[in-house]
Amino acid sequence: MFTDNINELGNNIKNGSINFIPKMVVSIIIFIAFAVLANIFKRHFSKLYLDDAIVIEENNIKINISNNKSRNIAYQQISYIVYYLIYVMGIFIALINLGVQTSTILAVLGIFVVGIGLSLQATIANIWAGLYISINKLFSIGDLIEVNKIKGYVQTFSLFNTVIIEKDNRTPIVIPNTMIQTNMLTNYSVNKIYN
Repeated sequence: MFTDNINELGNNIKNGSINFIPKMVVSIIIFIAFAVLANIFKRHFSKLYLDDAIVIEENNIKINISNNKSRNIAYQQISYIVYYLIYVMGIFIALINLGVQTSTILAVLGIFVVGIGLSLQATIANIWAGLYISINKLFSIGDLIEVNKIKGYVQTFSLFNTVIIEKDNRTPIVIPNTMIQTNMLTNYSVNKIYN
């Protein structure tokens, strides 16, 4: 009787694995396809908004901002968001192909988002501030700005922070986006944005 139960369990595992392995292979292929699609999107979309290196000359001193970042920071942030959304879609479709219920995926995602949201409040605040800066076009790469008595040229911008090259001693300074949103911002290059 005990051996019959073991044989039945072995048969169930064998039959289940025969059905599960093809689904697993297809799910892996789906995820890889979405990963490739995300990278193709990132590569081709980035060509639309990349600018040449920016050279700023001031008092016979040249500052070369050669970071290959877009002067249009809104396009840059949109590309990041779409890139990660393609990955998330690939994961969802792969899990659905494996037979995981959509309601289960959404419930786990909801718990994950709440947990991440509570633990990363400062990071999320920086992301919202980054989106605010992008949408309102407060500055562009290469602009001379002053925030909280820090004055310099914008070198890079991301959803989390902004890096400026300090005007006086040419050192890079990382400024959280929430600091830019909550403090007074002076953009000395504002005419370049609206011309």
